[in-house]
Amino acid sequence: MRRGRRAAERLTAGLLALLAGFALAIQAPAPEARALPGTAIRTALPAPVTAAANIDVSIGSYGLLRPGDDLQLTVTITNTSGQPLVPGVAELFLASSPSGPGSPSSFSPTSAPDATSAATPTATTTTTTTTTDHRGLSEWFDQSTGAETLGSPLDQATVPALLPGEAATLPVITVPSATLTASGGDSAPGVRKLAVRLLSGSVPVAEFHTSVTTLPAPLVLARLAIAMPLVLPPTSTATVSAELLAQYTSPTGILTRQLDQAYAAPVAIAIDPRILSSIRVLGSAIPDSAAQWLARLQSAPNTTFALSFGDSDISATSQAGVGLLAPTRFVIDPAHFPASTTPVRPTASPSASPDITAPNPALPSMASLLAFPYTLSALAWPREESVVDADLDAFAAAGLTTTILSTSNSSLAAAHSIAGATASINGRAILNSDDEVSARLREAVGASTETEWQSAMARLNSTLAVLAADNPVATRVTLASLSRIPSASPFRLAETLSAIATMTWTTPTSLATAFAEKPVTATLTAKPVAASRIAAIKQMVASEGAVAKFSSILSDPTALTAERRLALLSLSSQSWLSTSLDWSAAVADYVHRSTTLLDSVKVVNSSTINLLSNKGLLPITVNNALPYPVTVYVDVRSQTAVLNIQNPRVKLTVEANSQNRAFVPVQSIANGEVTIVVGLVSATGLVVGPQALATINVQAGWETAATAILAALLIGVFVLGIIRTVRRRRRAVPRPTN
Repeated sequence: MRRGRRAAERLTAGLLALLAGFALAIQAPAPEARALPGTAIRTALPAPVTAAANIDVSIGSYGLLRPGDDLQLTVTITNTSGQPLVPGVAELFLASSPSGPGSPSSFSPTSAPDATSAATPTATTTTTTTTTDHRGLSEWFDQSTGAETLGSPLDQATVPALLPGEAATLPVITVPSATLTASGGDSAPGVRKLAVRLLSGSVPVAEFHTSVTTLPAPLVLARLAIAMPLVLPPTSTATVSAELLAQYTSPTGILTRQLDQAYAAPVAIAIDPRILSSIRVLGSAIPDSAAQWLARLQSAPNTTFALSFGDSDISATSQAGVGLLAPTRFVIDPAHFPASTTPVRPTASPSASPDITAPNPALPSMASLLAFPYTLSALAWPREESVVDADLDAFAAAGLTTTILSTSNSSLAAAHSIAGATASINGRAILNSDDEVSARLREAVGASTETEWQSAMARLNSTLAVLAADNPVATRVTLASLSRIPSASPFRLAETLSAIATMTWTTPTSLATAFAEKPVTATLTAKPVAASRIAAIKQMVASEGAVAKFSSILSDPTALTAERRLALLSLSSQSWLSTSLDWSAAVADYVHRSTTLLDSVKVVNSSTINLLSNKGLLPITVNNALPYPVTVYVDVRSQTAVLNIQNPRVKLTVEANSQNRAFVPVQSIANGEVTIVVGLVSATGLVVGPQALATINVQAGWETAATAILAALLIGVFVLGIIRTVRRRRRAVPRPTN
């Protein structure tokens, strides 16, 4: 008990000391802090649990600063982690000098600090210049650290505590023009780097890089051409259903939004031919919205050219050794074309498919399903950063004489100045799609919120300004491209193009005008496709090839091969590259489906067959699970000399989804059990399905003895009948009396 009292006394004393210390901490005066212009005082706060955040910075007039303008920013902070963010500050950094003609540059991509330096702002210093090209600016945009290289924070704003997933838009940060001038800036034209860094407590959590642009002196305008792919979302099926087409071409559908915003705009539309064929192959079942959408596409005055079918990954198929794949035929339902519902030659069996060996003029041809009045031809547009030297030859062999290549896939990426859209690599014509301009354009077009769009437009604005400053040739064209992956997020192409039209340093132009440029000579920087993707493509191609050989048992092999090729092209589509869908599982399903087809025609295993004569017919049953009639040859081999196969190959036709028997003539040599091997082959000699083993019980001559015994029994019965009749008659004759 005494020990318990002492422990309680010690615990009470400790609690009292702790409370006293806490009271003194509350009464102690806070350390003096200096506030930067226009901001609240920052106090020391505890470090937060590890968290992450996203910063969006919206700058008025797309980041344009005229002389005398104040700099105004709207900063939105979003807690993207699963942990709370404690209160902190958002610090604003701005380069002291702009970059542009006649002014020093502030682009210094090589001077990015390491991650540890982000927490310690340095004294007011100015970065040295290393490059003035738009690629250096893009590197600045892509960095996540380095704000302190711009000097001390110019301003800051208080950030409240944020729960996971919570966002807060801070009050507008205004930096007066006088403060901008005092920071070392002036009215010289050019681009000044800007950064906003978030500190949660005292710990740097996130950093966002952008820029502001001052009005430049008169420049040669940057001529901007834009290419937009018109493609479908990923699918593993050979065709697109009417229901999906109706959804895609509805007023809010993906295809409708893209076409409406690109229609009659200075944008070249690259069309996936699969869209055209998917709509036209429906015939009378075409949804009204899809028919109207197609008519509108055909009337568009835009520059147009064709993508590969399904926007397939032509670099991957080329590097897989199969070149460029194309459809072999389309699966057409005659019921969708009323004039073609009567088969050319009906079959006798109601379960059989119509004879499709003869062409039906009422059905659309492949050429009519794919036809479109393209304004440009022979263009290949492979996936970005996926081309090796041999691919250019493969594209040319397929008739595609000009290749759209991303800058990073060639030596043009190393050039500090704009190289233009036209180049030549090993004698092959190249259209150079500028990676940096494309990245900024895609950010703006795909922005999900107005703040994100305003932020993206400021970066695009600065990029185009620097591009104009770097462009000494009035006829030079810069090509930018939009994403190949259709997105459900807002598609802001129209408002982005409208904003670009207000910029005084760029002018839109047609992609066709790039062909008038004198090409520069470049070399290819090989960017091979991932080995795992090549392996998957090869696996699908091999399974498709096996089905192609197997299909020789059909009167029209394309009834099988067309569907397999279309499904292969669908799975090779570039839209699978950035999706949450499991492409590997879809590939496995494709291979499994091909294996199922190969196993759909086979010999039915039977029980022991008794052969009770010297000569006879062996019944062999063949099952056909395909929806088409097939013609095979039943091949039978005996493993011993007891049985002679007189005709080892018997032709057999099996109707769709049914069974049929082939009768193979044989002759027995001796009695005993015989194992025969039964297989199926096509007219070309290809083995069809697995072989089967059957046991034959041979009883050679047994039927002769049986016949003799039966004949003897019959004779005996006949003789007995005669004897019986004679006896009856004798009994019937009266005996003479004496």
